[in-house]
Amino acid sequence: MSETQSDERVETDGEVTTVRTTRADADPVIVERPVERTVVGSTAPTTAVSPGRGVLRLVLGALGAAGLFVGAFLAWVNDINGIDLSNRVFFTTDVRATTQFLASAGAIAIAIGLVALLGLTLINGWVVRLAGMAGIIALVLIVISMARAQGFSLPQDIGIGMWVVLAGSVLTMIAGFVPTTRVVERPSVTTTA
Repeated sequence: MSETQSDERVETDGEVTTVRTTRADADPVIVERPVERTVVGSTAPTTAVSPGRGVLRLVLGALGAAGLFVGAFLAWVNDINGIDLSNRVFFTTDVRATTQFLASAGAIAIAIGLVALLGLTLINGWVVRLAGMAGIIALVLIVISMARAQGFSLPQDIGIGMWVVLAGSVLTMIAGFVPTTRVVERPSVTTTA
């Protein structure tokens, strides 16, 4: 007796069944395979950009960066402008003027403002928050240096420029926490066989 093998494909109720006969006198072997399904859509929520929140973050971030820029040109300590104050004021008690712009405390405030503006281009706000935090930390370091140095009375000797930079840093930090996306529900799932 010779063995023969034949396959027959049967589809019932969306399921594909293959009937395989291995011998002429043997019972058929049934192999079931599930139907491959393609899922279109998803039930998981997704996020979408919210224009109103994006504008709020943009306005707050731009105002904060403007505060950092403008405050750098105003008086910080003993009527010394931020762009004329040495950047050594962040870590020593030596509060003195400098003639080099890039070596000034005001240049650091301007750089922080630029980072905040560049961070506004990203959809998440971590760079903007980081810039706001850096501005606040810079001002805290200056106040600590002033408290350690002789001849300063706080808060009277803090100039208007430092207050403007502080306000700009706080606005920048708040802008970083404003969400620009919202959760959106997707439509129901459709499947095709």
